[in-house]
This record gives sequence, structure tokens and C-alpha cells, in this order.
Amino acid sequence: MEQKYGYPQSIGAIDGTHIPVTPPADGLADFICCKGYPSIVLQAVVDGNYMFRDVYANTPGSAHDASVYRRSPLYDGLHRRMPVRDKSIDGIDVPLHITADPAYPFSRAMMKGYTDRNLTTAQEDFNVYLSSTRLCVEIAFGKLKKRWRILNKRLNIDYREAPAVITTCCMLHNMLEKLRIPEPAEELENAFEKPEPVVATFVEDGDAARLRDIIANHLFNSQPIRRPFHLH
Repeated sequence: MEQKYGYPQSIGAIDGTHIPVTPPADGLADFICCKGYPSIVLQAVVDGNYMFRDVYANTPGSAHDASVYRRSPLYDGLHRRMPVRDKSIDGIDVPLHITADPAYPFSRAMMKGYTDRNLTTAQEDFNVYLSSTRLCVEIAFGKLKKRWRILNKRLNIDYREAPAVITTCCMLHNMLEKLRIPEPAEELENAFEKPEPVVATFVEDGDAARLRDIIANHLFNSQPIRRPFHLH
């Protein structure tokens, strides 16, 4: 991830995408997503090689990213599953972590960008670097849906079987990526579709803000400055 995006200590990015499904007759409203169709949310952590490292596909489409994460096993298990390989940055040991958008919690194991209105140049720079790492999960979703076209149209199976089908497609995707077999070249509409980010209330890790400042200052002082896209 650092070689590809210039951002240190990230081992992956987390995000969600909608997979169309056939909902139960008595629970349609729970499955209607923000795009207006019934779906299941696929939450995934993807590494810099576009490999799925954690997937969870068991939440109806009306749920926001924050709700999906809170229901997933990753919510209580992320810190325990994170490899221990700290890196000294400006004299401070910074742990490995995954990167996320504002919908997710902020902790030593999950880093997200600054959200204040009046950001310093270093903080804006950090946000651009962090956002670039999240391209890997969007690209992986696009590859997944190009390879397995059934994920782009409504799955005509019992909705309770859909999580197993979605997870299997992710596993097969990893096998093809490892073998360096490219996905089909055709562009698919909504290949990078994802739920709208929602700012959620979590109990936040007080140490995470200090680590974020350390990474931001390190990037500002040692890497080329990257401006937010809207400033160009």
C-alpha cells in the first residue's frame, strides 16, 4: 500500500457496495437501498493487490455503512486480528491499520480523514493521501462485478442464500487475482457503486487522533504535497 499510494502503515481499506437480491415478501422495506432497489450490502476490506481480506454480506440494503460495520464480526475483532508490526514515524510507533471513510469509527486500527472545516495544508494533504488508499477497494468491487455478472442483476435465489454466493464470488476473485488473470475489459454501469457515506457516532479511540497528526506531519514533511481535487 505504501509503495502504491505513498501512505504508510495501511494494510487495506474498508468500504461497502450493494448487491441486488430478491427480498422476502414481508420485509421488502428493509432491503431497499439508497439507490432504490432491494439489495444486500457487501462490506469488504481490500489490500493493495485488490484481494479481499475480510468480507461480510449479511445485512439488508437499507442499512448504512456504519450499521453494517457494527453488525459485522470485524467490529469487535479488528484489533485482535490486526498484525503487529509498528513503524517508527518521527520517533512514535505507528501501528498497522486499515483506512476508511467518515461513516466508520476512528481508532488505532482504523484511520479516517480530518473532517473539520478549516484544515491546515498538512491535514488536507493527509486526506488526499488517505483517500488514494481507498481506491483499492473501489477497484476491487469493480473487478468483482465485471467477473461475476450475477452480482450486477437481481440474484434469483432465496435471499438467505445470497451471502454464501457473494462470499464465494469474492473467494474466486482472489484466486484469479493471485493467478494474474485479468477481468473482462467491458465497462459496466455502476461498477464502482457504493452507499453514500454516513457520519456515525462511535466511541472513539483517543490515541488515534495523535497518530493521525503524526502521519499527517510526516507526509507533509517527506512527501510531495497533494491538494484536494476540488482545488484544481
